[in-house]
This record gives sequence, structure tokens and C-alpha cells, in this order.
Amino acid sequence: MPKRLDLHAKQLQSGRKGILLGECRIKRGAALIKPLLISTSVFALIGTTPASADGVLSLGLTFAFGGGTAASVGVWSNDDSGEGAVGLTGNYYFQTNQFGLGVNVGIVGDDAIGSVGYDFMQQAPTIGLHLIDGSSDAAPTLPPG
Repeated sequence: MPKRLDLHAKQLQSGRKGILLGECRIKRGAALIKPLLISTSVFALIGTTPASADGVLSLGLTFAFGGGTAASVGVWSNDDSGEGAVGLTGNYYFQTNQFGLGVNVGIVGDDAIGSVGYDFMQQAPTIGLHLIDGSSDAAPTLPPG
């Protein structure tokens, strides 16, 4: 049995109170939880909800300060031009051949979203331009006839 697990087992057997999960150490995952909770709280306070508008997919370019340029694929909460949106992006960084996962806020244009955000894997702030399908979802109108 690894030393860390053996230590936890001894602590539990000796009657010391504690939650085993609270004592676990996850090097990379634990570093991501705090920024994720903070960003989720900020978005909840802003009141932006994906259910209130039509979501949209995007393809784009993202620049991470200190991480380089990346191709990105994103999911956004809103496709209405002139409004704000919250998005999640998956990024592939060309210079380092690494992947990233970002949370972004942006302004929706006719066919694009300009964004600022944070990439959790690169641990760096980002800016991006993401192309979207800006066509209307309304039913086509028939010509009078």
C-alpha cells in the first residue's frame, strides 16, 4: 500500500476524525478548482444563464499571455448581436503542442465573438476572436404570391 494511503488508513483506524477526501492531494486538479469556483460565482452573480438565449458554437483564434496562439473551439451562451455572452473554449496551442481549457466572456457581433478569459491549463489570461454562424434562426418568410 502506498505510504500516503497507509497513513490515511492508520489515521482512520486510530479514531482521528477527518474526512479522507479533505486530506487528499491532487496536484494539478486542486489548482484548477479555486479559479473555476471563482469564475462560476462571478457568472452566477452577473445573471448570465445559457437557458435564457440560444447557444452557439464557434471556431477561432485565442492568444494566451505567456502561452502563445491557439486554435479554439467554443460553446457560447448567446448568439444575439450586440449582447454579452459567456463561453467555454477548448484550445490547441501551436508553439507548445499543448491543449487548454478556457472560460471566457465576450461581446457578440454579427458573425464573431470577441472575448477575454482565462485558460486553466495554461494558467494564463486570454483574448480571442471566434467565428460563429450569425444567421437568424427565424423561419424563412415566403414571398407574397
